[in-house]
Amino acid sequence: SSGINAEWPLRPGILPCVTFGANARQIEAGSCFGHALCCLIPFVNCIALQKIRTRIRMRYGISGSAFNDFVMVCFCAPCTILQEAKELKIEPGDNIARTW
Repeated sequence: SSGINAEWPLRPGILPCVTFGANARQIEAGSCFGHALCCLIPFVNCIALQKIRTRIRMRYGISGSAFNDFVMVCFCAPCTILQEAKELKIEPGDNIARTW
């Protein structure tokens, strides 16, 4: 089954830096540890989160803008991190529309 298991909704809320680091590593944007640390630094975290979100959106052809990505990560970072993790979990052959 390609479904998201029950631990997914909790992990970004409790340890968003770990999930963010895993997302960054999965799209080959750098080290998991380095990105996880970025999540802990005010202001730097919004920029780092926005860059990864924009990179994922562009890679998978999801409509949106860098400004919209920035607003989303500033106001609901755990939600965007979970959303990104779910997108990265989708297999390339799955018939699922990629929209945010």
